[in-house]
Amino acid sequence: MRLDNLEMLDVSMRAQGIRCFKFAYHFRSLDFSVIYLNDCSPQELVFGCQHHNIFFKVAVYSNYNIGVMIADQAFFAIRDLLRTNETSSAALLSKDIFVDFAPKIPVAANRAGVPTHEEILNNSRDVEESEKIYFCGWLIHDGVTSRPTPANLAKTMRACGQEFFEFCKKYNISSRWTDIISKRVALTHPPMP
Repeated sequence: MRLDNLEMLDVSMRAQGIRCFKFAYHFRSLDFSVIYLNDCSPQELVFGCQHHNIFFKVAVYSNYNIGVMIADQAFFAIRDLLRTNETSSAALLSKDIFVDFAPKIPVAANRAGVPTHEEILNNSRDVEESEKIYFCGWLIHDGVTSRPTPANLAKTMRACGQEFFEFCKKYNISSRWTDIISKRVALTHPPMP
């Protein structure tokens, strides 16, 4: 399925140098926080169902095409929630959500919609130590006896973007994260080793 509005949003984001954008989406009785990441390949839409522990991501391929299947567990949870709140969800298909979603994608970005790395990670249950969403520093490895794990690099990519990912991969640096808010520090560019 092609998402025409997503193309317009992407053009708007790139014109402003924005790598990720957050917007709200309402489907029937459920509210979602959606984050669009345009600096990875494939691009991603990350959905977090507000007030419920349901998260899923959708790959955005060339020409702004997506598959219309939601991971089974997330889809079944959404369907069960809708059944609890409504009577019309018995025949719900995941495609129905995307048909509803496509015209509701905003076509213009603004700086107010740029999510923090904490908001991105809060919507990402598929990264290592997903409960640890607060940045707490960098760890420089020697590249011989230690180096960043692929899982850590994936988390860095999701939270911080392609530029940080490439730098950390090249210079053997891990991002460090905590679940304790008092240990949070401001996100800075990784140091040169």
